[in-house]
Amino acid sequence: MGYLKQKYTKEYFLNKSEEGNPTSFGVIGLENFLAGKIRKEDKEILDQINFVNKTVLDIGFGRGEAIKYVFEHGTSNILGIDFSSAAFDIATKYLQIYNIQAQLYCADASEYLQKNRNKFKNSKIDVVLLLDVVEHIPRIELRKLLREINEVISSKTLVVINTPIFLVDNDAFSHGINPKSYDDSDDYQETK
Repeated sequence: MGYLKQKYTKEYFLNKSEEGNPTSFGVIGLENFLAGKIRKEDKEILDQINFVNKTVLDIGFGRGEAIKYVFEHGTSNILGIDFSSAAFDIATKYLQIYNIQAQLYCADASEYLQKNRNKFKNSKIDVVLLLDVVEHIPRIELRKLLREINEVISSKTLVVINTPIFLVDNDAFSHGINPKSYDDSDDYQETK
Protein backbone atom coordinates (compact mmCIF):
# COMPACT_ATOMS: atom_id res chain seq x y z
CA MET A 1 0.00 0.00 0.00
CA GLY A 2 3.09 2.18 -0.22
CA TYR A 3 2.45 5.87 0.38
CA LEU A 4 -0.95 5.16 1.95
CA LYS A 5 0.89 4.19 5.14
CA GLN A 6 1.66 7.91 5.46
CA LYS A 7 -1.98 8.87 4.85
CA TYR A 8 -3.75 6.68 7.41
CA THR A 9 -2.36 8.26 10.56
CA LYS A 10 -3.67 8.81 14.07
CA GLU A 11 -4.84 12.25 12.88
CA TYR A 12 -6.87 10.61 10.10
CA PHE A 13 -8.53 8.04 12.37
CA LEU A 14 -9.24 10.38 15.30
CA ASN A 15 -9.94 13.63 13.38
CA LYS A 16 -7.51 15.63 15.51
CA SER A 17 -3.94 16.80 15.28
CA GLU A 18 -1.12 15.62 17.54
CA GLU A 19 -1.77 18.78 19.57
CA GLY A 20 -5.40 17.76 20.04
CA ASN A 21 -6.91 20.31 17.64
CA PRO A 22 -9.77 19.13 15.40
CA THR A 23 -8.86 18.44 11.77
CA SER A 24 -11.11 19.08 8.80
CA PHE A 25 -10.27 15.67 7.32
CA GLY A 26 -10.40 12.07 8.37
CA VAL A 27 -12.48 8.93 8.54
CA ILE A 28 -16.18 9.33 9.28
CA GLY A 29 -17.98 7.88 12.29
CA LEU A 30 -15.83 9.28 15.09
CA GLU A 31 -18.89 10.00 17.25
CA ASN A 32 -19.96 6.36 17.00
CA PHE A 33 -16.45 5.16 17.81
CA LEU A 34 -16.22 7.36 20.89
CA ALA A 35 -19.59 6.01 22.05
CA GLY A 36 -18.46 2.40 21.54
CA LYS A 37 -20.78 1.90 18.58
CA ILE A 38 -20.51 1.15 14.88
CA ARG A 39 -21.53 3.41 12.00
CA LYS A 40 -25.13 3.15 10.84
CA GLU A 41 -24.03 2.18 7.31
CA ASP A 42 -22.11 -0.80 8.64
CA LYS A 43 -24.64 -1.78 11.30
CA GLU A 44 -27.43 -2.06 8.71
CA ILE A 45 -25.42 -4.68 6.88
CA LEU A 46 -23.96 -6.52 9.86
CA ASP A 47 -27.35 -6.78 11.59
CA GLN A 48 -28.36 -9.21 8.83
CA ILE A 49 -25.55 -11.68 9.55
CA ASN A 50 -25.48 -14.45 12.14
CA PHE A 51 -22.04 -14.24 13.77
CA VAL A 52 -22.62 -16.87 16.47
CA ASN A 53 -19.62 -19.23 16.64
CA LYS A 54 -18.22 -17.88 13.37
CA THR A 55 -14.64 -17.05 12.48
CA VAL A 56 -14.39 -13.52 11.10
CA LEU A 57 -11.54 -11.94 9.16
CA ASP A 58 -11.70 -8.12 9.17
CA ILE A 59 -9.42 -6.60 6.56
CA GLY A 60 -8.73 -2.91 7.06
CA PHE A 61 -10.18 -2.93 10.58
CA GLY A 62 -9.37 0.74 11.22
CA ARG A 63 -10.34 1.75 14.75
CA GLY A 64 -11.86 -1.67 15.54
CA GLU A 65 -15.58 -0.86 15.69
CA ALA A 66 -16.62 -3.82 13.51
CA ILE A 67 -14.49 -6.17 15.57
CA LYS A 68 -16.29 -5.02 18.71
CA TYR A 69 -19.66 -5.45 16.97
CA VAL A 70 -19.01 -9.04 15.79
CA PHE A 71 -17.60 -9.99 19.19
CA GLU A 72 -20.77 -8.72 20.87
CA HIS A 73 -22.80 -10.78 18.40
CA GLY A 74 -21.23 -14.13 19.24
CA THR A 75 -18.19 -14.49 17.03
CA SER A 76 -15.89 -17.22 18.32
CA ASN A 77 -12.70 -16.17 16.54
CA ILE A 78 -11.72 -12.75 15.19
CA LEU A 79 -8.73 -11.98 13.02
CA GLY A 80 -7.96 -8.46 11.87
CA ILE A 81 -5.40 -7.17 9.38
CA ASP A 82 -4.62 -3.50 8.77
CA PHE A 83 -1.43 -2.04 7.32
CA SER A 84 -1.73 1.18 9.34
CA SER A 85 0.28 1.12 12.57
CA ALA A 86 -1.95 3.96 13.82
CA ALA A 87 -5.06 1.82 13.22
CA PHE A 88 -3.40 -1.12 14.94
CA ASP A 89 -2.57 0.99 18.02
CA ILE A 90 -6.01 2.63 18.18
CA ALA A 91 -7.91 -0.64 17.71
CA THR A 92 -5.75 -2.49 20.23
CA LYS A 93 -6.47 0.11 22.92
CA TYR A 94 -10.16 0.32 21.95
CA LEU A 95 -10.66 -3.43 22.18
CA GLN A 96 -8.82 -3.59 25.52
CA ILE A 97 -11.29 -1.07 26.97
CA TYR A 98 -14.12 -3.48 26.17
CA ASN A 99 -12.13 -6.63 27.07
CA ILE A 100 -12.42 -8.00 23.53
CA GLN A 101 -10.08 -10.74 22.37
CA ALA A 102 -9.00 -10.56 18.75
CA GLN A 103 -5.90 -11.49 16.82
CA LEU A 104 -4.78 -8.22 15.22
CA TYR A 105 -1.98 -7.97 12.69
CA CYS A 106 -0.30 -4.83 11.39
CA ALA A 107 0.56 -5.92 7.86
CA ASP A 108 -0.26 -5.57 4.21
CA ALA A 109 -3.26 -7.90 3.88
CA SER A 110 -2.24 -9.40 0.52
CA GLU A 111 1.25 -10.20 1.72
CA TYR A 112 0.02 -11.49 5.07
CA LEU A 113 -2.56 -13.80 3.51
CA GLN A 114 -0.04 -15.08 0.97
CA LYS A 115 2.59 -15.83 3.63
CA ASN A 116 0.06 -17.45 5.98
CA ARG A 117 -2.10 -19.50 3.59
CA ASN A 118 -1.45 -22.72 5.49
CA LYS A 119 -2.49 -21.13 8.79
CA PHE A 120 -5.80 -20.05 7.25
CA LYS A 121 -6.47 -23.40 5.63
CA ASN A 122 -6.53 -24.94 9.10
CA SER A 123 -9.06 -22.42 10.41
CA LYS A 124 -12.29 -22.06 8.50
CA ILE A 125 -13.14 -18.41 7.79
CA ASP A 126 -16.89 -17.90 7.80
CA VAL A 127 -17.07 -14.13 7.16
CA VAL A 128 -14.64 -11.65 5.59
CA LEU A 129 -15.28 -7.97 6.29
CA LEU A 130 -14.08 -5.22 3.94
CA LEU A 131 -15.95 -2.24 5.37
CA ASP A 132 -15.06 1.11 3.81
CA VAL A 133 -11.81 -0.39 2.54
CA VAL A 134 -11.82 -1.39 -1.14
CA GLU A 135 -12.34 2.15 -2.42
CA HIS A 136 -9.02 3.12 -0.83
CA ILE A 137 -7.03 0.41 -2.62
CA PRO A 138 -5.68 0.89 -6.16
CA ARG A 139 -7.29 -1.62 -8.55
CA ILE A 140 -4.09 -3.52 -9.24
CA GLU A 141 -3.58 -4.09 -5.51
CA LEU A 142 -7.26 -4.87 -4.97
CA ARG A 143 -7.13 -7.59 -7.62
CA LYS A 144 -4.17 -9.14 -5.79
CA LEU A 145 -5.92 -8.88 -2.43
CA LEU A 146 -9.11 -10.50 -3.75
CA ARG A 147 -7.07 -13.36 -5.22
CA GLU A 148 -5.37 -13.88 -1.85
CA ILE A 149 -8.71 -13.79 -0.02
CA ASN A 150 -10.05 -16.38 -2.44
CA GLU A 151 -7.14 -18.69 -1.52
CA VAL A 152 -8.08 -18.75 2.19
CA ILE A 153 -11.87 -18.95 2.07
CA SER A 154 -14.36 -21.64 1.15
CA SER A 155 -17.29 -21.51 -1.24
CA LYS A 156 -19.54 -20.91 1.79
CA THR A 157 -17.63 -17.90 3.16
CA LEU A 158 -19.60 -14.68 3.21
CA VAL A 159 -17.61 -11.69 1.93
CA VAL A 160 -19.04 -8.35 3.07
CA ILE A 161 -17.99 -5.24 1.15
CA ASN A 162 -19.27 -1.77 1.98
CA THR A 163 -18.25 1.46 0.25
CA PRO A 164 -20.79 3.85 1.76
CA ILE A 165 -19.59 7.17 0.40
CA PHE A 166 -18.32 6.27 -3.06
CA LEU A 167 -20.94 5.93 -5.77
CA VAL A 168 -18.58 6.00 -8.76
CA ASP A 169 -15.55 3.82 -9.41
CA ASN A 170 -12.34 5.81 -9.44
CA ASP A 171 -8.77 4.68 -9.99
CA ALA A 172 -6.81 7.89 -9.91
CA PHE A 173 -3.56 5.91 -10.16
CA SER A 174 -4.48 4.61 -13.62
CA HIS A 175 -6.89 7.19 -15.00
CA GLY A 176 -6.56 10.38 -12.99
CA ILE A 177 -9.33 11.78 -10.82
CA ASN A 178 -12.79 11.15 -12.24
CA PRO A 179 -14.82 14.34 -11.61
CA LYS A 180 -17.93 12.22 -10.94
CA SER A 181 -16.15 10.55 -8.04
CA TYR A 182 -14.93 13.73 -6.38
CA ASP A 183 -15.32 13.79 -2.64
CA ASP A 184 -14.35 16.49 -0.17
CA SER A 185 -11.36 14.52 1.14
CA ASP A 186 -9.64 15.47 -2.13
CA ASP A 187 -9.54 19.05 -0.86
CA TYR A 188 -6.95 18.23 1.81
CA GLN A 189 -3.33 17.40 1.12
CA GLU A 190 -3.42 14.79 3.90
CA THR A 191 -6.15 12.75 2.18
CA LYS A 192 -5.84 13.78 -1.47
